[in-house]
Amino acid sequence: MTQSSAQKASTEENSIFTPELIENLNKALELQQDDEFKAAEKLYKDALKQSKHQPDVVNLAAVFYQQIERHKYCITLLNKTLKDHPHHAKSHQLIGTSYLKEKQYEKAIEHLSKANKLDLNNPEILYNLGIAIHRIGKIDEALPYYKRALANNSSLSDAQKIDLYNSIADVYFLQQNRKDAREILEEAFENKLIDHTTLVRLSVAKGHSDPASLEHAIEAIQRAPNEEEAKTLFARSCELGLTPKISNEHLKQIIIQSLHSQYVCHQALAVIWLKNFLRLTNEEHIINFFEAKTFESFKSYFEQPGAKEIFFDPYFILGLKKIYTKRYKFECVLIFL
Repeated sequence: MTQSSAQKASTEENSIFTPELIENLNKALELQQDDEFKAAEKLYKDALKQSKHQPDVVNLAAVFYQQIERHKYCITLLNKTLKDHPHHAKSHQLIGTSYLKEKQYEKAIEHLSKANKLDLNNPEILYNLGIAIHRIGKIDEALPYYKRALANNSSLSDAQKIDLYNSIADVYFLQQNRKDAREILEEAFENKLIDHTTLVRLSVAKGHSDPASLEHAIEAIQRAPNEEEAKTLFARSCELGLTPKISNEHLKQIIIQSLHSQYVCHQALAVIWLKNFLRLTNEEHIINFFEAKTFESFKSYFEQPGAKEIFFDPYFILGLKKIYTKRYKFECVLIFL
């Protein structure tokens, strides 16, 4: 292309961005941010017609369609653009991301690799390329992309950074490298870039017999009470004799949630269930009940104001349904009860 023809093409492209088009795009972005998607889509479609599918306008529209999970349409738009502009890095990045969402990993890798060559060290490209390669099972090839994304992560969202740490840890686990998995997860923990799955991974990496493993499992349950894996880790650590530093209503709720789980070995919670029951119960009542030598003396304590209520606590009743204890004095209490 001669200098004059290049200048002409540049002038024509700039002429596309009329004040009206720019105003429509700005309004569409505002509507998109306010979740007014129907109105935003109309403006994006008008902008695409006005600009004759100019790549930058197509990319803005593609980001919108990705937000509303219309990845197939997004792919159609971007494929048309790439026919005329095969070296447009952002277009390759966006179509690769949509292919990734559609679980078409080979095509995602193809386009994200091109985007990476055109835009080196872009953390979002590196992050998504690592994910796509990871998904097809090539973990050793995925790891360098993850590491490069982490080293240049300033433009990533916190959610992406958390997922990046978790993904790197997963690769190390698959490589049977628990030491590096633990170190990368500890780095995430120190940087406060964690979710409940990070805590589960950290609990696993540290091992059931490590007191910190128990604390991570407890925090994971608090963050996601409906998830089951952390409850099994919590029960396993308790079974090995570890005792949580806390003994309060929060721990009580964690034990209740674990006893309700069908995936947990309930008997593993016998000791911590009893300890927490004793610690949270009126000490005077507990001493009286445990020191009772006869049924009559137990009955007299039972009838004192506020005494019998401790045995009607749902926590206590649930424990009796799910586990048994091996403490002689407690068994005597149950016999009298």
